[in-house]
Amino acid sequence: MKNNQQDRFGMPDSSIKAAEKTAKRQKKYHFHFYVPTRKEVATLSRDTLAPLLIGWMCNSVLEIIPSRIQILEVMDILRNRRDAAQFSQLVNMCHNYIRAD
Repeated sequence: MKNNQQDRFGMPDSSIKAAEKTAKRQKKYHFHFYVPTRKEVATLSRDTLAPLLIGWMCNSVLEIIPSRIQILEVMDILRNRRDAAQFSQLVNMCHNYIRAD
């Protein structure tokens, strides 16, 4: 599954659909319910990707909160991009997420 560029880091479609329903029912708070694909992490610009990753890590509904392993995989993709230097702050944020800082 790691080689599938449309994979959402192993997040089941059922969890994403449940997250969307939960987020839409919630009126008081704005929750994130989008999990980027591996291809998106590998190709989107920093300005487009940053809000997606921040939302997934910091504002997700329970159904899609990323695991440490998923964030390690995100970090690996970011570090292997040709423009990896532009993503140092996101990589650092991922590192802090994994350490639970």
